[in-house]
Amino acid sequence: TALPIWEMSLSSNYTWGKKDVTHAGDPLARVIDQGLYKPVHATDAVGVLLKEVALQQDKRNVLFAVDAFNGFFGMCSARNPDGNKIGVESLGMRRHFLRALQS
Repeated sequence: TALPIWEMSLSSNYTWGKKDVTHAGDPLARVIDQGLYKPVHATDAVGVLLKEVALQQDKRNVLFAVDAFNGFFGMCSARNPDGNKIGVESLGMRRHFLRALQS
């Protein structure tokens, strides 16, 4: 049977800064909340979410489905503070998804 994501728990501790920590055994929903309420941690929260769901593969079937996957390999409209375009290969979100899909 499928286990809803809000019933999954963390396998490791994660430190988000000086004050914020999620502990092993905490619900995975805490990571989602961290990404929603602190946008500076959103990319890392997605990485933790993908990692933790991938770790569940031993216990249950996991399917990662990504819409617009080709966007990880095309042009990027993001710019750094200097105004120069950022290469898509340097985006953290891309690294997280590629790592999850390779496992």
